[in-house]
Amino acid sequence: MRRKLDSHGEVNDACELHRNRQRSAWVLLAFAIGGCAVEDGAAMATGSVTQAATRPTPAFTRLFGAPPRGLSKLAPELSLGYQRLCQLQADILGDGAGNGLADDDPDDGGWDFTIGTNATKHSAAASPSNTYGATALAYVARAYGRPIRAKALGCALDAALGMQAEADVDSPPDFVFWVLLGELFENPGFAELAAARYDAKVSAAGGAQALGESIRDQRHNAGDDGLIAYDLAWLTHAALALDAVLPTAGYAADAAAYAGIVESDIVSATPLFDIDDGSEAFYTDGVSWSLIVLHAMDLRTGLQRNLKDLLLTIQLDNGAWGYNQDFPEPDLQATAGALLALELAAGGGQWQSARRAAVGYLVDQQTADGG
Repeated sequence: MRRKLDSHGEVNDACELHRNRQRSAWVLLAFAIGGCAVEDGAAMATGSVTQAATRPTPAFTRLFGAPPRGLSKLAPELSLGYQRLCQLQADILGDGAGNGLADDDPDDGGWDFTIGTNATKHSAAASPSNTYGATALAYVARAYGRPIRAKALGCALDAALGMQAEADVDSPPDFVFWVLLGELFENPGFAELAAARYDAKVSAAGGAQALGESIRDQRHNAGDDGLIAYDLAWLTHAALALDAVLPTAGYAADAAAYAGIVESDIVSATPLFDIDDGSEAFYTDGVSWSLIVLHAMDLRTGLQRNLKDLLLTIQLDNGAWGYNQDFPEPDLQATAGALLALELAAGGGQWQSARRAAVGYLVDQQTADGG
């Protein structure tokens, strides 16, 4: 059987996407293709909500590139996805979840850690701290679509309010979410909050290098070397997002430190995550997120090409990717991560058939209610 992750400290925070399968595919898919809903160069009223919600912001562009031209062919599926997330959220403002103004959820803006297939609302239990940014990022990605998705923005604000009220919300996706949401609403306070919590996290660890190495070592000690790059990719993106809005604060150096740890490991003579060993735990995830890190920092272009080719080689006939060579059956997590990595790093038309197959596989897994 596939081994489950241990839950401990920083690793548990950074691994939210890998522990909630129903949610993870849509978060990653939204970032991989959600930007296709923007028509490049469309005229917007200066300073309007319409402009803020449809134009690529500096931080978004820094992390994910400029949205491609043309309208998304997956708008219905993406809309169902974000509406499902709203339905399962512990709404704060009004009735974003659509289950009545007076409900029994904790009104904390988050999600249950485990979501049943047939769930129709948030439980009465408090939302774990690591369910916020990793989930709500899908709202931000959807906000770039046209027409404006006001409901997605409202649900995103619910998550932001809940995050602000909970001091222990400080996972790397939280920082990315805050920065992007702040840009959408032209509210610098979100980025300031992200910076304060990020700085506290880094300071407590003894610096960015020490934080990254501690996460690497925790993953290795747990036998999950394939997730080293996953955790450090999110930290890299958090630092890059902060650097985009606070360019003189030194966050670019932090991003370089996290990416350098991934780079040093996979090119080492004795790497902790060995890209030549297809039996590694979370192997496909390790390849995908290593590519994402290297691409984000423009490191090792030759190695990036190798990782792209490797991902295309191990793609299954139905468009999916498997967990590793020992468990090659289609895996939602692995497929979403590989799609995101190739969408960000591949470029050109050389992999479009693989992209279509991967998107098709993920869409085929969606249920009628958007889950």
